[in-house]
Amino acid sequence: MQVDIDDVTFNPTIIQTQRNLTSVSLGGITFSSYQILFFGFPDDLSVRVFDIEDGEIQVDYVENSVLYLGTNGNFTISVHDQVNDHIEGTFNFIGTDLSTQPTKIFTNGSFNIDY
Repeated sequence: MQVDIDDVTFNPTIIQTQRNLTSVSLGGITFSSYQILFFGFPDDLSVRVFDIEDGEIQVDYVENSVLYLGTNGNFTISVHDQVNDHIEGTFNFIGTDLSTQPTKIFTNGSFNIDY
């Protein structure tokens, strides 16, 4: 997983994945700068482009205890092998701190993860 956040590249040092009966969670964490990027979605999503505003994909980003919610953008699944639990794709979105309204811009995001 990798993404540019306000034009600064975020390469998480830890990737966490979880699959339960109906959903998949993907997370990237960097403890040195306390950053967490999280995606949650149903485990049966097909290969296509999703509008984050539609609510099928949950996007959260935390930086220094401030939560930014993915409020506008897209999440593209280009490969989703549900038999071998593998997913690949790209994403771009705006994250908004709902308490004070500042935003962060997430561009050039990509993932290639086994879950």
